[in-house]
Parts: sequence; C-alpha cells; structure tokens
Amino acid sequence: MKHYIEYLLLLMVYFTVGLLSESSARRFSHFVKWIMFKLIRYRRRVALRNLKESFPEKSSEELYAILEGAYENFAIVGVELLRQKKLRNSGAVKRVKFSGSEMMEKLKEKNNAAIIASGHAGNWELLGGAIAQSGIVFTGIADHMSNKYSDKLFEGLRRSLSQKIFYTSEPSTRLLKLLKDGTSLGIATDQDSGKSGVFVDFFGRKASMPKGAAYLALKSGFPIVMLFSRRLEDGSYEAEIDPILIESGLSVTEENIRKISQTIASRLEEHIRKNPGQWLWFHRRWKTRPEGEQEKKRLLILQTAFLGDVVLATPIAEEIKKAHPSWEIDFLTIPQAASLVKNNPNISEVIEYDKRDGDSGFRGFFNMVRRIETGAYDIAIVPHRSIRSAALVRLSGIPSRIGFDRSAGSFLLTEIVKYEDNIHEVDRNLKLLDSIIDFPVKGYPRLYPAVGDVRKAENTLTENGISSDKPLVAIAPGSIWNTKRWPIDKYEELARKFIKNGANVILIGGKDDISLLKGTDFDGTIDLAGKLTLMESAALLKKCDLLVTNDSAPMHFAVGVDTPVVAIFGATAPKYGFYPYDKDDIVVERELPCRPCAIHGGTKCPIGTFECMLDISAEEVYSAAKSRIELEERTLR
Repeated sequence: MKHYIEYLLLLMVYFTVGLLSESSARRFSHFVKWIMFKLIRYRRRVALRNLKESFPEKSSEELYAILEGAYENFAIVGVELLRQKKLRNSGAVKRVKFSGSEMMEKLKEKNNAAIIASGHAGNWELLGGAIAQSGIVFTGIADHMSNKYSDKLFEGLRRSLSQKIFYTSEPSTRLLKLLKDGTSLGIATDQDSGKSGVFVDFFGRKASMPKGAAYLALKSGFPIVMLFSRRLEDGSYEAEIDPILIESGLSVTEENIRKISQTIASRLEEHIRKNPGQWLWFHRRWKTRPEGEQEKKRLLILQTAFLGDVVLATPIAEEIKKAHPSWEIDFLTIPQAASLVKNNPNISEVIEYDKRDGDSGFRGFFNMVRRIETGAYDIAIVPHRSIRSAALVRLSGIPSRIGFDRSAGSFLLTEIVKYEDNIHEVDRNLKLLDSIIDFPVKGYPRLYPAVGDVRKAENTLTENGISSDKPLVAIAPGSIWNTKRWPIDKYEELARKFIKNGANVILIGGKDDISLLKGTDFDGTIDLAGKLTLMESAALLKKCDLLVTNDSAPMHFAVGVDTPVVAIFGATAPKYGFYPYDKDDIVVERELPCRPCAIHGGTKCPIGTFECMLDISAEEVYSAAKSRIELEERTLR
C-alpha cells in the first residue's frame, strides 16, 4: 500500500512537470531543490559527512555551497528524467555535446563495443539516452527499485530514449555476449559495492567499488571508456570521453582488477573535483570499510563559558583520543579562549563562537548552527549547561548529544548525565564519556604552548635578567569578580616576603589587570600584566616554580602546564569543584558560616565584612607557598 501511494504521488508530479514549459520546469526544479534542501533535508548528514572528509581543506561556507549545488543538480536530474519522453528521436543527443568524436564514431561501427564506465555526475540519466540516440548500440546496467510501480515508470522513461536496460538480477553471463554482439555497456562505478567489491583509494580513503567494469574488460578484451557529463550554464551538457589503456593479454586476477578499478576511481575523482556540485554526494559511498579498520567518528566538544572552564574541558578530548585514536575531535569555544586549545594534539579543529559580539542574535546563532552542521558530527559533548549550547547541537542535527541534567536545555539532549556535587569539574566532565568509553578514565587538564609561545616566555625572562638560580614565583592578583580578589596590599606584602627570601617574582594577568596594578607598590617584581597572550602566559608559568593566585583562570593555566599552585579562595569554595586539580596544590581559605556566597563571586561582599579575604594574612599564604615549593625540591629562606 505504501509503495502504491508513493507511486500515485510520483504520477502526480510526472503529469505536472510534463505540462510545464522548459523555463517553468527549470523553476520547478529549483522549488524541488528548496523542499529537499530546507524541509526534507534528504540524506543531508550523509552528504555533509562525505563532503567534509573529501574536502578537509575547504571552509564550512564552501562545503555548504557544494552541498546546495548537489541538491540542485539532483532536483534538475529528477525533473528532466520525468520530462524525458519529450526528447524522443534525437532530443537527448542534441542536448549533450560529446568530446572525442573519433571514439564515438568507432563505437558506432558494427561489432565495435566498449565498457562505458560512468557515475552519478551531471545528468547521468540523459547521458545514457544521448549515447543511444547517437547511433551507438547501448545497454545500461541498473538495479530494480524496491517500489515495483515506480520502477516500471522509470524503466519506460529510460527506454523512451532508445536505450536498453540490463538488470543486475539477470544472469551476468549475458553481458559478455552483449559485448561480443556489438553492444556497449554502461556501468555506474561510483556506488558502494559491499564486501563483494574491490577497495580503491577514493578521495583519500578506501572505498568499495564494483568489479564489473574491470572484470568485463579483462575477460572480453573490449576497452573501457570513461564518460561523464557536466551541465553548462545554458542547461545543455558536455560529455568528456576518456579511454583507459589496458595492456593486452592481461589475465583475470584480483590484482589486475584492482589496478584497473583504481584507474577508473582516480579518473572519476578528478572529474568530481572539477565539478563537485554536480555529483551525488548523498550516496553512502564509503559505507563498507576494509576488515580491521577502526571505526571513525566525528565528535564536537562545546564549552563557551569562562577561560578556566575551557582548560578543565581539555581532558575530555585527551581521554576520547586515548580510547578512540581514529576519531576526529573538534572544539567549539569563544574567541577569547580559542588559543587555549588550538595547539592541543587531540583536537583537529577549533570553532570560534563570538556569542557576545560578532555571532550574537538570531542571525549569528543560526549561522553557527549551519557551521556546526557542515562538520557532520556523530556525537556532541556539552559540559556547558546553557540552553543555547544545547540548542546549537540539537538544531545542527548531531544525532548523539550528551550533557548534564542541570543544563537548561537538557530536554534537547539525547543522553543526560547526573551533575554530581562535591567532585572536581574535571572528574564531573569525564562522566559525560561513560557511554562512549567502556573503561574508567582519569584525565588531567593540559595546555600546549606553541614553539613561539615558549620562545617569547624565554626571551621575556632573559630580557628581565631572570635566571634559574633562584626560585621563580608568579603572582596573579586579578579576577573579574571583586569578591574573589585577595586585597592588593596583601599581595604587595607577599611579594616582598618572596623577594626577601631569595625568589624572583613576576606579576601576570590580562589587560584588565593593568588598572588593578596601577599605583601599587610591587617594588622588585617584574610586571607583565597585559603584555603576554594567554598561551605565552602559560608558557611562562611552565618556567615558574610556583603560582599564587585567586580562584581564577591562571590557577587552571598553571595546573595545565604542571606548575605548583597556592590558591586563595574567598567568596567561592572548593566544594563547587573548581579548585587546583593537582593533589599537592594548596587552597588557603577561611571556614565561615557566610561562605560560599556565590559560585562565581560578586561585585561586593553581601554582608559588608569581606572577612573571608581580609582575615587571610600574607604570612599564612607565604607559609603555604614555602611548603608547596619545597615539595618540588626548591627552597625559600
């Protein structure tokens, strides 16, 4: 019943397009393209995945343009096929201009035939009819459709242009006889052939290809001719004839079949690369994989919160890569944090989402949806708990979406993981991987400064006369939240203690911290606030013996480069899971009934005392620093 209803709908379209003029039919094909591309989204993920892996060098905008072109070509082919009876007699051959007329004339001679290897490029349906109308005795090889009613309709349309059809369900021994009787055979060579095919290199990866063309050529001695069509701007087509030279006398062996098939695949790829928008990317062309090949998936990690949150999400990529080395992992984050993951060896591509500025609003949001969609991801890991993050991965069509139950967009996820309190954010994030890694994981935040970052850090130390004969202590006194900042005069006192006891001291921070340090008395220290990039700061921290900081991003930077940390907590508390991850690092804090007063901090103390910070002395922090640095076999007096 389903097939009959489909057939009736097809008949309605068939009679409709048959009544249209040429120009109206072209407009109708554009409408069909819009329906398939925007509404039905027919095999859109399959096509995007094929495009992404075939053209890794192309931008998302370029891939999207090719995808749209492929939908348009498919719609045009469909509409032209339904109108094909209008091209009886010589109508098809008039629309196709063949190059290589010498070969065409030769094939028209009696008992001359060839295996015409083609593919789903340009208008493959019209091409078969044009070959037959040119005077060449031609039979196209095809599969029956599952819908027998529609199959009969399409068979009639194909036969209307004088071409004969050989169905793969018929005895294959007839093919050799057809060749010997002077019938050229048309074979599509660009579909997945399952385990019965031969593996060839196609767009940089293995693809299973039908053996038929190579086998028939070796068995019969008839030549192989490559033939593809390309649609021109005026709606006509040109078809390029490209003979394949095969050494005479070759026997039918698997190796010879493979070599000839590889030549066919290479010629096909060359043609597609010239006209990528006119090939049928919707095929599951790379479905069959060689035995023993690791499963390959594409995964997106989405974290667009603060800098420290991005650092704490890096173990997700590292642990996935350990478990699944062949998977490709991309990372979506804000522009300010992009440099923190760009040099990470576990991450293939970093996608920048400027949600507060360039990509703000509905337009920016949906542009990012399209950008993510072109990545053709299989899995999204979403530690960020905003509804926007969940909506991005849902609307971009990622089939598996994993996030926390406390996400405002948890209803848009396919797998919800309990957000556990009282464990570190790193361990919490790694619980998102329970369904894709079947063994316990224990990751560690990692930053990977580039060579240029390391060189900048080394030059900075050299220019400021800092050598390795003294302990090097970094101080990061800033935070975007006032209640997370230990008073600046206490940092000044702490710096003097470090210098008095034989340490070099550097001040680090962003451009926002320049005003914080203005007018302060950090005599004897090196002030680098606002002078280094994030990753240059990370490279510099790696050279340090210790970092003293508030509960802020530099704390996580230091952990990411294995630098010891003493962190001072005020309004916030370690119980939220954002303390320094190394077990030997030290948190200095006060246990008070009013703490914690906020998960992020605030502009002022809610009760006006700020006791949580004011009660911590420079001597107490220095003592903690001395204990921590001595664990690294460095000493302070």
